[in-house]
Amino acid sequence: MVKFIVGIVVVIFTTYCGRYFARKYTLRKKFFEQAYSFNNDFLEELNYSKRPLGEFLAKRQYHGEFEEVLMEEIKRRNLRKMLPLSLEEYLFLTMDERRFFGDYFLHLGRGDTNAQKSYYLRAENSINSFKTKAVEECKRYIDLYTKMGFLLGLAILIILI
Repeated sequence: MVKFIVGIVVVIFTTYCGRYFARKYTLRKKFFEQAYSFNNDFLEELNYSKRPLGEFLAKRQYHGEFEEVLMEEIKRRNLRKMLPLSLEEYLFLTMDERRFFGDYFLHLGRGDTNAQKSYYLRAENSINSFKTKAVEECKRYIDLYTKMGFLLGLAILIILI
């Protein structure tokens, strides 16, 4: 009976570990969804209101890692740092995605309205493709890692009993 209870605990633990290892894909999905939302909001702002960047950001609410990156960029601007934003700590992003978003935030609020519109309209396609890919990977890999964790726990339970 004790082996069975320990086995059930192991199955639950390994299933949780599988979900934990798939966390990267959830973070990617949320990051790109927020980035896509921000890009659309910013394009809408450029087309209609044309408020200063600080005022625009005060009216909008973003979440998660994207919000952290955005706030870091705003802090850097307030300190007048002109170097590109470092995204090395965001391990769920690939090197190409880090370069893209470094450049993306470097152009944020700089230049005239028409240049920003054209840049962010082009960026919308890239962000949309990143988002689509991240959503597909999230669906695929969360289920895969969860099932692998469960099956590993089940194998351990069989070995214990």
